[in-house]
Amino acid sequence: MDSFKIGRYSYEPYNPLNPKHREFYQKLDEELNEEDSELLERLGDISYMFEQPYYELEAFEINKPTTYLVEDNNKFVAFIYLYVRNNILLIYLGVLKEERGKHYSTNINIDITDYILDNFDIDYIRVCIDEDNIGSIKAVTNAGFIKEEDNNVYYVKRKQKGR
Repeated sequence: MDSFKIGRYSYEPYNPLNPKHREFYQKLDEELNEEDSELLERLGDISYMFEQPYYELEAFEINKPTTYLVEDNNKFVAFIYLYVRNNILLIYLGVLKEERGKHYSTNINIDITDYILDNFDIDYIRVCIDEDNIGSIKAVTNAGFIKEEDNNVYYVKRKQKGR
């Protein structure tokens, strides 16, 4: 299973057999359990993002969900869960608490959306954000996402690529 690199970040498909990956997941799970947040209420247990079988980038073509761990300077800082349905890529991005405020969310969203729109037959990329999550809203709008009317969904269309 190969990882890939976009910009300064490396992306590794989550592999539950890799001790470094399991350690990251456990840390993330502990952080989310410490935060009595609406995120946990909405998502419940995030383990479903990590229990999916792992695939290479061909996952975009075969419509199977994939979780990648995002590495910067040999340290995992975030994960990104990608799922394609009806030519729409759905993204969920989570940054470790200690790494927040360092623009990872904005930069990763820019890199991954440009890469996917350039290399795959995807019409839209969508993210769903709680209306109270000002940091994430700022990050995705800085990455070129536009808010849909009357809901908390943000999107990038193929024709909007390149901001």
